[in-house]
Amino acid sequence: MKYTCIYNLIFSPGYRIRRHLVLILVLTVISFNQTFITFGQIPILSGKYIYGLGILLTLAYIALIYFNLYILLPRFLIKKKYTYYLVGLSGSIILFLLFRITMEAVVLKLAGTVYKFNFITLLDNISYFMLNMVCLSGISFSLLVKNWMEDKIRINRLENENIKSELELMKEQVNPQFLFNTLEHASSLTEEDPQKVSDILFRLSQLLRYELYDCNREKVLLSSDINFLSGYLELEKEYNPELEYTFRTIGINNNIKLPPLIFISFLQRIINSSVKEKQILDIQLETQGNLIYFNCETSRNDLSEERFGEIRKRLDLLYKNNYRLFISENKIRLKLEDKEYVEQNR
Repeated sequence: MKYTCIYNLIFSPGYRIRRHLVLILVLTVISFNQTFITFGQIPILSGKYIYGLGILLTLAYIALIYFNLYILLPRFLIKKKYTYYLVGLSGSIILFLLFRITMEAVVLKLAGTVYKFNFITLLDNISYFMLNMVCLSGISFSLLVKNWMEDKIRINRLENENIKSELELMKEQVNPQFLFNTLEHASSLTEEDPQKVSDILFRLSQLLRYELYDCNREKVLLSSDINFLSGYLELEKEYNPELEYTFRTIGINNNIKLPPLIFISFLQRIINSSVKEKQILDIQLETQGNLIYFNCETSRNDLSEERFGEIRKRLDLLYKNNYRLFISENKIRLKLEDKEYVEQNR
């Protein structure tokens, strides 16, 4: 989709530096214009005082604007705490006006005149208050529109990818090669060890039950996914004795939830089930607060980004910017953040 230069300047991440430079330039012009109109006609004030006042007013405007952008907007307005936002915005503008009044009083004192607070100056400051309120609210509104548009684009993308994602998830759930290997191995043990066959089929039924029923939920408990992962590795080991693995969990937070079958997606692409060959896996799952760390190291050196492209796409849709994935020839590092857990525990 092609956008106009104005749209890119206001919303595009690539124009962020230029956007801030334009904002600072506009604030500088406004500040110096106000300074020259207010104090330029006082003969006793030299040029250096005028320029100094212009710089101070510019810095005050910048502080006011960026306090609204990076403190009030994300903490209150985006979270729909409108009363807190209005109080914070009004308070910051009043502080700005007090600074401006103080600066004018000092300058007038240097010029031999006393600053008089009367009905005219009161109206003047009220008009400044309303003007700043409107301007800052306009900036905040434009950022809200930006967030709304980004959310709308993301929702449309999710809807467009929904069928494809569901198909990919079904592929992850029902791995024909894994089922075939497990059933073939169980069949070969029917006469030799029927009790072991019964145990294998029972464990396989637990995995399938989890896939078919529990995984219909949008999110599952991390502990449930860990149990599934452990059962999968045990059955994989039954069929392929050449597979050696260690699976460690550290400080697991049982209240954390995540979309189902995230980790098994990696293992199904790492383990070569079709060939009985020597392979060593070192898997570790750890939680710290609302963060989940999944680390997997393999003796194979043939991992690549292309193999995990669909997984990364799914993580982009589910977690947006709240995950980190690193893939090298023999290592996978995944970091997930459960934002819902943070909101529930505040």
